[in-house]
Amino acid sequence: MPETGQRCTPDRKEAEAAIWKSSFCSPFVLSRWAYDDSTISSWFGLGFLWFLIRLVVALIPGLVDLVLIVACVVAAIAFVLFGTTGQNIVYGLEALLALFIAFAGSNLL
Repeated sequence: MPETGQRCTPDRKEAEAAIWKSSFCSPFVLSRWAYDDSTISSWFGLGFLWFLIRLVVALIPGLVDLVLIVACVVAAIAFVLFGTTGQNIVYGLEALLALFIAFAGSNLL
């Protein structure tokens, strides 16, 4: 009986890496440093505490990463549907939305 489902072959990994190389952002690049668990068993338990502090501090860049990933996925969908022009339009609209949110938030204070 043949297996069903997708396998992560080397060709597929290379194709996925090539997709993210063409983007201005790769997944979780801002918060990747927080997931290094090499200090957990160091310093008689204080390494675990340091790991937890880094993990909590990484929530903010992690949220920024999520927003950037969603923006890149939406632009990729526009690229598939409308080509490079559609991708550029989506990036432009996202930049305008980010500026609007930034300046609207500053006027509220």
